Amino acid sequence: MKKAKRIVAAALMMVVMVFALCSCGGANADGTYVIESMNGQEISTILEQYKSLGMGDLSAEDLSKIVISGNKLTITSYQEADQTGTVEVSGDTLKLTVDGDTQEATLSGDKLTMSASGITMVYKKK
Repeated sequence: MKKAKRIVAAALMMVVMVFALCSCGGANADGTYVIESMNGQEISTILEQYKSLGMGDLSAEDLSKIVISGNKLTITSYQEADQTGTVEVSGDTLKLTVDGDTQEATLSGDKLTMSASGITMVYKKK
């Protein structure tokens, strides 16, 4: 359980540090994306582990969500201040930039997928 908690914490820190966007054409990425899985593990399993550790009854949206509107981005993560940035869309690739750090993500249907530091996160459009 400690390992899962560390993975979630590391992933959330990565999300907070990695985003911003500047729309330059491509897919319409506007919407709210809620975390669905991390490294192939359903987020509901991680939420149950959090609950068993006494961390409360969190929802996936409480844990991590990304809101994209035009070329603007807001990332909300559990126990972290909201982060804002910009989005650049090129085909199905999004470049998310927050505080000068850029992370690429792939948009496929209603799924937004990104990987960094060995962690792959999938968000689903709400």
